Amino acid sequence: MTRSDDYRRVVSIRTAATTRLRARTFAPLIAALLVLIAQPADTRATATTERVDVRLIAQNFNVATNRQLRFVFSVLDEAERAALAVDQSATLTISFLAAMTTRESVRQSLDGAVSPPVAEVDLRIRQLERNAAGDFVAITSLVGPLRGLEQGVYPVRLRIERNEVEVYSTTSFVNLFEPDAVFEPLPVSALVSVDSAPTMRPDGSTDIPPGARVQLGVLASLTEAFDGPLSIHLSPQLIDGLRRSSSSDDQALLARLVAAFPKHELMPTTYVSFDAASAHRGDMADEFTEQLLEGEAVIDQVNGEARIERNVWVSRTPIDRDSVTLLRQLGVQTVVLTPQAAAPIGSLDSYLKPYRALGSSVGLAVGLRAVDPSHAQWFADQTRDPLVNAYALAAEVLLQHQAIVAAGGTPTDRHVVVSSSNGGIAPLGMTNPLLVALDRAPQLQMVPLGSMSGDLLDATNVLLTDNDRVDVAVRREAIDALRADVVSTSTMLTVDAPQHQAWKTSLLTAATDTLSNDEFEAYQRGLRTQLRSLRNLVSIPDALTFTLGGRESDLRMQLRNDADQQLSVLVAVESAKLQFPQGPQLVAVPPRTSIDVIIPVIARANGTFPLEVVLTTPDGATNVGRRIQMTARVSALAGLGQVVTGAAILILLSWWVSHWRAKRRGDSVKNHPAVH
Repeated sequence: MTRSDDYRRVVSIRTAATTRLRARTFAPLIAALLVLIAQPADTRATATTERVDVRLIAQNFNVATNRQLRFVFSVLDEAERAALAVDQSATLTISFLAAMTTRESVRQSLDGAVSPPVAEVDLRIRQLERNAAGDFVAITSLVGPLRGLEQGVYPVRLRIERNEVEVYSTTSFVNLFEPDAVFEPLPVSALVSVDSAPTMRPDGSTDIPPGARVQLGVLASLTEAFDGPLSIHLSPQLIDGLRRSSSSDDQALLARLVAAFPKHELMPTTYVSFDAASAHRGDMADEFTEQLLEGEAVIDQVNGEARIERNVWVSRTPIDRDSVTLLRQLGVQTVVLTPQAAAPIGSLDSYLKPYRALGSSVGLAVGLRAVDPSHAQWFADQTRDPLVNAYALAAEVLLQHQAIVAAGGTPTDRHVVVSSSNGGIAPLGMTNPLLVALDRAPQLQMVPLGSMSGDLLDATNVLLTDNDRVDVAVRREAIDALRADVVSTSTMLTVDAPQHQAWKTSLLTAATDTLSNDEFEAYQRGLRTQLRSLRNLVSIPDALTFTLGGRESDLRMQLRNDADQQLSVLVAVESAKLQFPQGPQLVAVPPRTSIDVIIPVIARANGTFPLEVVLTTPDGATNVGRRIQMTARVSALAGLGQVVTGAAILILLSWWVSHWRAKRRGDSVKNHPAVH
């Protein structure tokens, strides 16, 4: 073997070894690559494609079959939005599932019930329109794959894919109808309610709770955006608080509400919460009526030309037979209960028809309607987009209409009341699209609650449980005493004084059934302090000494008013040695002024002795300030001294004349001839 053969052999061995080493090194990598290549395309993309944060923010819910579908999607992240806009693989699939026939199918569709689509269409994301905010607007006519869709309420699955991988999906609903279809509409009322802690504070100041101010702002936006009618259950004391507020923001908010309210319906209610059942049991129907009249007066000032209808009463708290009796006596024909108010009754077999609630007095009854708690759940659901919840609720109502027609019933004989569990306003992201969907559905008709019929001929009786939630009568004695103090102090004021309304408001507020015992005590102290402070603004100088120079004279004293308004008081003077023929005098003292009060006096004796000046309210029931001790000096009662002196002289003169005459008679007897 030559040297060249040995070299070739070594090279061959090294080459073989290198080949085996490379094979051992790269064989696993090659195998992994072959496995990756063999995987389906959507599996390969999963490793590189993530879900995109997309939101459905608008759509047309009611769609005539000759019109277009429109869906608007928002992508908050700008980078993701830009990437999606140029991705040639990104598609939007609009899938119509089978039309729904029951209310239950609405929730089943959202809970993932799988059914094959009956029609669907694919759209390229990069070909979609964009609005001014950069959102994607998908528009398609009911042609091509969607041409065969018939009238009905459909769940619609919306799915975005990139590289054939789903990055977003949601389910919404669409109400398809023939453009020339004629429906007998189902009446629907939308109820919203706003309440708060008292805006009138114990010291008479005004404080709008921040949460209530936010709710009122939402209400203003809602009433401005929706022409209605909405049925608005609004605490009058809250509106009154806005009116009293010195905040320019509050005044602007009030102006917005006042401008929008005439398009809607404001429900009558008491000025503050005042339980009807407890008022009836405690023989406080007059107090309840006062609360109701004041509440209606406040509403009437912001209600434009609309008339307040007392035939329908909204309650956010449970009622009982005593409630029914009092409300019926005040003209109420129908009571509408929110789900939390209707909870003690239990489930009803239908929330579309009226029921009858009997009162505690024979022959008294009202119609009873309740908000469907299933509807209310959509307002409380935080797991889905508000828009989806809005259209899910609208779909449920439409399916109720559909069920009535299918059963041969008459939709106009039924009534749907839509509200949250406690009547509170849901976020605008749900409420606005819901109201638009209900209002524009040809199968429905938005109406105010006041249009409800009070016919109870075929209504089913509902058993009401006793309601002992509160006892307003327990504070009756304290409220009556406080009212008497207000009435008495008010007599000091002119008829147009602002305190009349302010104190009335404080009294009504203190009577609300929402206050704790400590809060009630604070309101009592606060109002009494206001009354006492006003009474203390009228005063007279104390520790004065008056000198009376005769039997009949005038007592002069100065009366001071430190208030910015005219105040009237009753001035009385008491003394054991003096008489005051005119009695107590009613004196009106101008603002920030002192005036002289002249009191005629008749003295009964000479000397120095005390007298007391008492100021009271004009009705004489309440002291104004404290009693003032003074001193009166009757010096040289001249007329009386002269009378005494004259009388003494006359007596002396009479004695002298009598003595002289007696002496003359004696002398005559001595000198008479018969004597001698």
